[in-house]
Amino acid sequence: MSTPGPGCGVFKAEKGLLLICHDRALLDGCVDHILNFGSSGIEVQSGNFSSWLENKRRQDAYEQEQADQLKTDIRRLKEASRRTSAWSEQVEKTKYGTKTPACARTVGISAISLPS
Repeated sequence: MSTPGPGCGVFKAEKGLLLICHDRALLDGCVDHILNFGSSGIEVQSGNFSSWLENKRRQDAYEQEQADQLKTDIRRLKEASRRTSAWSEQVEKTKYGTKTPACARTVGISAISLPS
């Protein structure tokens, strides 16, 4: 008597086994899919534990690189903001008579007064 194949109608639903184990060698030898319950949801990946672990390490390294790049961008933007703010404050001081504008000094005017 032969074993029924998948096309004969006996296997109408996929069956599986949920294996929870800390033995990596056993997992590598027994599983063909990994079901990972992570903080962002449930992830299913085909392959054994070693392939899943390698992919996870790559993903973690990529995410760390992205985080480092964002931190660098934040520092750069904060510094640019500080420089721009200092420049802007210096320019604004010349607009309200708190500092004699350069154009007034060139023609010999001591101060510019604005009408109230």
